[in-house]
Amino acid sequence: MNKFIIGVLLTIITSCSLINITSSKSSTYSKKVNNKDSLAFELCQIFGFDQGIRNLSKNPEYTVKLFNEIDSTNFVKIITFIKINGFPNVKIFNLKNWEIECVQMSAISVLLHNSTRVIQPEVYELLKNEVKIGNLKSETLAIILDKYYCLYKGASLYGTTFKAPCISDKEKVNNARLDIGLNVLNDSLFVQCK
Repeated sequence: MNKFIIGVLLTIITSCSLINITSSKSSTYSKKVNNKDSLAFELCQIFGFDQGIRNLSKNPEYTVKLFNEIDSTNFVKIITFIKINGFPNVKIFNLKNWEIECVQMSAISVLLHNSTRVIQPEVYELLKNEVKIGNLKSETLAIILDKYYCLYKGASLYGTTFKAPCISDKEKVNNARLDIGLNVLNDSLFVQCK
């Protein structure tokens, strides 16, 4: 039975991943939705899909492929949402909707699960612009970006809670932080690296 459910999920995910990210007409977000409840519901669906599959799948044979498909589909949905509505923030929603965990965490969770895609220039610039217009905090963007550098490059580029940055990278780290609106780090927050 579990193989059947996973097979159905993979079929749905595969068909969803065929959505052309550059064509807003093929997106469920092709028109800006004015209903704050509908926007909140969309984010909660994405968050449920993102988190739910991590609790459902216990078979290592399917896990990696399934996670990649779901993460990719959710990434397209979140980036499209941000392009049309802005990064989820209290200004988009009424307070009742904003206080719901899935509304606040959906974009952050999906972006953290797609760290290799977040550093792509188009996505980086989109998120940096969201910081400039006040929809996204610089500190949050630093964490989203730093996951990639800590996991795939072995060193922090933003000096976040993932890892302390290397003192040998001080100039590069401080320039990266300034680029997204953060202050430079105090020397005491750097560590010696091999």
